[in-house]
Amino acid sequence: MIAPEQLPALLEQLRDQPPEMDIEIQTKWQLADTPRDAWTLLILLVALLTAEWALRKKWGLV
Repeated sequence: MIAPEQLPALLEQLRDQPPEMDIEIQTKWQLADTPRDAWTLLILLVALLTAEWALRKKWGLV
């Protein structure tokens, strides 16, 4: 415990020597974050939908 008389000295000590802090920066990943990723994702999506449609057409499910 800290006595009330010691509080000003403690505050000065904290001001002069702040505690060491490790700051962790979190990076977030977002789908299609860059234009290149967005175009790649779009082309992949269109290719998958085209392949699905072509297979359904070939198998007579359309």
